[in-house]
Amino acid sequence: MRRRILQVSFGTLGVILLCGLTVLGLIQGVIQNYKPPGNWANPPLYPGARDVRVQDFGESGKLDPAAASVADTVHIMKIITFTVADQPQNIESFYADDFENSGWELSTWGRVVEDPRLNYSWTSGGRSPSVYFVDIITTPADSGETNVEIGVSMFPGY
Repeated sequence: MRRRILQVSFGTLGVILLCGLTVLGLIQGVIQNYKPPGNWANPPLYPGARDVRVQDFGESGKLDPAAASVADTVHIMKIITFTVADQPQNIESFYADDFENSGWELSTWGRVVEDPRLNYSWTSGGRSPSVYFVDIITTPADSGETNVEIGVSMFPGY
């Protein structure tokens, strides 16, 4: 009888632990749906990038004055500029592969909407989602190199 009680107790404990782990996994999945992929906060640098400059506007970013006519709550988080000895199409292909393979969608809206640029967006889950943006601008230089600007911005949900 005592052995049977122990078996039932351990069985019940196992079911409770399994349910707890399942709920914890679901909560973690929901939380992950609210955070953009890691390459948003830290976009990869193109191989061979030099003269790298980073303007980091902190956790809250700064309001984008150019977006004021569209939506006055676009926050610029970071702008990265560098030069690389490669063609714009190769650089764009590198970033397209990286962002598209991380769940980003090619977008027509973002910090910069003029060509030449690539804009990517990612939208969080929830009732009032945040929209995250990355834009990549490639400009051929007279030297045969390419100047690159990567902008990281967001439209915060409330």
